Amino acid sequence: MTSRRRLSGQARPLPIPIPPSMNETIESYLRRLAVVNHISNDALKRHLGLDPTRLGLRIRLGNLARLVAITGYSREQLTRTLPQLSNWHTDSARFADWPRPACPACTNRHRGGPVTRYYPSYVHACPMHQIWFSGGQFDRGRVLDVSDTPAVLAAHSRHRRLAQRRGPQPTQYAFDVARGVWNNLVSFPACSGVKERLGILQPNARRFIALDDCEYLAASYPNVVNTAALLVSPHWRRVASRQHTCNLFLTELGWRTSGERHPYWPQGKSDPIVKWIEGLTRASIDWNML
Repeated sequence: MTSRRRLSGQARPLPIPIPPSMNETIESYLRRLAVVNHISNDALKRHLGLDPTRLGLRIRLGNLARLVAITGYSREQLTRTLPQLSNWHTDSARFADWPRPACPACTNRHRGGPVTRYYPSYVHACPMHQIWFSGGQFDRGRVLDVSDTPAVLAAHSRHRRLAQRRGPQPTQYAFDVARGVWNNLVSFPACSGVKERLGILQPNARRFIALDDCEYLAASYPNVVNTAALLVSPHWRRVASRQHTCNLFLTELGWRTSGERHPYWPQGKSDPIVKWIEGLTRASIDWNML
């Protein structure tokens, strides 16, 4: 009952109603609002009629009306800039399904601290400021200077073109499979450039580099994009889907992952390439016949 009475009361406008950044998460926006107005995040959520102890924000119409009242921005303005209000963040054709830190240089005009926002699945860096911001599950708050690794920025442009040409969803599926392939490699060939880029991005090597660290994801990104281009190609998909030509595809994949003209050989049934090929053929490949 207390929560309902609070919702029905008049929402007091905030002294400093800063605007949301484009495609910002609600949590990020509320955190910045709280900081610039010198109140706690929990107090702001309670003012909006939200339960600060609840995991995950669920903005109902009453909460949105109060957000409009305290910021002075219309419902249309907030909905256009905060994808979670319209569930746009769940549309894989628009965005990847996880938020990431925004480029600090791009968002430095926004007060209240760092911005977290949704990006398309093919955006992992800011080419203008040469910043990498795509980390793994436990490394999503960091950004990385990639100005000394031009191959990473070139791969980013290539990734965007692939998504525009083949579609964001097929490209993302190919990228995920390619990432799995490179994560499964026992060692990186000298021609891959991964070790050299790791040396640039983490010169002191003070800590163990995990597969979901920014440094590794950025260093291996050109190789992953190159492999994803193979997997999303209609020609190579046809080649891979036929028993009598599949070995040609595996040889091309071997060239891209090892630098040598010998077939890539899957590491058991759980290998990402096995699942990818069987998804094309809708049947099991007899690997002994290749």
